[in-house]
Amino acid sequence: MKRIVLLGPAPRCNGLLCPRVMLGTCPSTRVGHMAADGVATAPTQVVSLAACTSFILTTNAGLEQLTADELLEAAAAINLDPPIESADVELRPWNCFGRVLLRRPATTAVDPALERTLTALRSVHDVLHHHAMLPLPDAVDPPLALYELLRGVPLAEGGGGPVPTLAGGERSFRVSCVREGAHAFTSLDIEREAGGALHELYGAKASMKQFDVRVRVDVAKGV
Repeated sequence: MKRIVLLGPAPRCNGLLCPRVMLGTCPSTRVGHMAADGVATAPTQVVSLAACTSFILTTNAGLEQLTADELLEAAAAINLDPPIESADVELRPWNCFGRVLLRRPATTAVDPALERTLTALRSVHDVLHHHAMLPLPDAVDPPLALYELLRGVPLAEGGGGPVPTLAGGERSFRVSCVREGAHAFTSLDIEREAGGALHELYGAKASMKQFDVRVRVDVAKGV
């Protein structure tokens, strides 16, 4: 079973940072607490990461360097082409605390050995395929605005879009939401609107129990 993450930043508004959202998929997941708050400066549109295959590793805030060191040591023990270098690893991407970003060339197929290595890291809570980041709009109804933003992402020929795993509409999915901080909306609001947008965009069936892909929307608070 796969899991997807939406977790990322929002634009500045009135001198403050709005809640933010980021997008990715997870090959396999270990249950754990989400990391502490982070502050992100962010674009006002969806930012594609099509130029690379990326993973987001979640850990405890303050342990990002430990996770990066553990990752590099473990990756050196497996035969990867190209090998993972320190330049491929970014601590606290977009100022998101408790996260480590690993970038791989887009032309590189995801190696099952790498996925097994990542999920075995002791300092890591979740391993997530990352695709894009996008703003949680500053609006009267942020969940509805998120629906409109996701629904408006153009699909390239053959799929793509905010959740490429759902391209073709053959895989069923479920949306779950994890929020950091206090908001004027609930996790259920985000789940409903994001799920509706993805269903309309891909024609994929939403299912609470029997699903192929888990879509997780993480909303991190702004300050």
